[in-house]
Amino acid sequence: MMNAGRALFLAVLVCLVPGCKPGNNEEDAQPPQACEEGVYSCINQERVVCSGDGEWRFVESCTPKDCVNGVCQEAADGDLDFDRLDPSDSDGEELGASDRDLDLDSPPFDREDEDSLEDVLEYPEEGADDEEISGEDEPMEENPIENEDAEDQEEEENCLDDYFSGANGREETAALVAPPVSYEDLKLCPWAEQWFGFEMTDGWSIRAMIYYNPALGGLDLKLYAEGHNGLTDFLATTQQHVNGAELVYNQASEGEYFLRVSGRGDSQRFDLSLDTSAVGFGEGNDLCFGAVALEIGVPISDDTNDAHDDDRPSCSYGLGPDKVYIYELDFPGVMTVSLWSDFDAVLFVRSDCLDQSTEIRCADEAPEGGVETLELTDLNAGGYYIFVDGRRPSDKGSFTLEVQ
Repeated sequence: MMNAGRALFLAVLVCLVPGCKPGNNEEDAQPPQACEEGVYSCINQERVVCSGDGEWRFVESCTPKDCVNGVCQEAADGDLDFDRLDPSDSDGEELGASDRDLDLDSPPFDREDEDSLEDVLEYPEEGADDEEISGEDEPMEENPIENEDAEDQEEEENCLDDYFSGANGREETAALVAPPVSYEDLKLCPWAEQWFGFEMTDGWSIRAMIYYNPALGGLDLKLYAEGHNGLTDFLATTQQHVNGAELVYNQASEGEYFLRVSGRGDSQRFDLSLDTSAVGFGEGNDLCFGAVALEIGVPISDDTNDAHDDDRPSCSYGLGPDKVYIYELDFPGVMTVSLWSDFDAVLFVRSDCLDQSTEIRCADEAPEGGVETLELTDLNAGGYYIFVDGRRPSDKGSFTLEVQ
């Protein structure tokens, strides 16, 4: 069978002048699928014959003649004849010639023309220094200070583009909210803060959670009571810089509280949720309601790995997770409390679990892995709450507690 690529090439080749449209003649159409042996036909200016196997076979090319009904004929008037192609058109002008001859030795434009580029381009004089640049102005150097200012301004505009627009950047301008609330896609500029204020009912608990990407910079979440003594006088904080960090405080009194979200040297995005509860957040003796009873002379082993940081002692930071126990003193007397731990622990005792002002004694004297001991005298009969806490947020782990 005739080569299809050759047929396509010939079809395109014969249509290289205006007015020719390949494939619009009946002779150029493909012959029928079935053919009779020995019958001649035309395919794209090629003469073909039907073979015994029912396929069209190439015989010859009729170009520059025309192939009509299987016969090569002289091209009719108006048809293309490459052998007789006149290089001039009907007006006697050469095909493809422009209004004037092209002089390859002359510049591509006339400097004397009205539309000359001479007013735009500067031509170097003969002998000019090779380092001079013609036709283009040297680019002006960018001012790095202006660029930094522009970048800082753009960054500030982006990092203020959230629900509060930076209006709650100080405690005095804290956004007043009513828990439970949650906010998505809040933003912090470098070293900036966001403050949230809310009212609490006596004895209720507070839980806040922050979601962000720690790889882009750590965020701190801290809880303050109204009238606190500076930024270091907080009630609770997130223990680690992780996505989904949780802050819990189970001993709120009636009054106003503040959440403070603070960033570092990079802009940051975060989601924040704040909730309150009458029964507390946590399980077991992570809460005062679940305080575990102790017996005299019977040591108990436990750990603070899954507990919350929701209590504050008077003698230490007490930033680690904590657990609470209760010992019932049947008669007025004394008792000694001992704590062995594998972390830097804090030990303190209260007469009212939820009231910090009822703290009786506190100990944070032993180093990490040491033994903390409290000797209590002149005690009235009643229940005493014993807390096992950690000095720093990372101070948590296993311990053994005993009352004598």
